[in-house]
This record gives sequence, structure tokens and C-alpha cells, in this order.
Amino acid sequence: LEGGIAELPAIRDMTALAGYFDVAVRDVVMAIGAFTLARLTEVRQERISHERRTLAEQGRHATA
Repeated sequence: LEGGIAELPAIRDMTALAGYFDVAVRDVVMAIGAFTLARLTEVRQERISHERRTLAEQGRHATA
């Protein structure tokens, strides 16, 4: 994912020089959206893992 983000300026510049501003803007917006969704998924998975660990610990304390 990071490699894709690093290439954005080059892609933007090449398409802008060729006169395809709409394509350049679309590609940048799509890349930002993909990055955001990937990050949200990562945060959500971390939260789910934390909740599962917490529930497991509560279960151990209840039976002890």
C-alpha cells in the first residue's frame, strides 16, 4: 500500500502534463479512499481482537 501512495505524485504529474486533469484527480481520490478504507479495517480488527481478549480474561476471572 505504501508503494502506491509513494507513486501518486509521479502519476499525478504525468497525467497533468498530458492534459488529463480529471484522470489525475480521480486517481488521487481513489488512492486516498483505498488508503482510508485499509486503515479503518486495520483499526477495526485491532478493536475486535482487544474485545475478544477482554472477554476471555473476564471469563477466566469469573471461573476462578
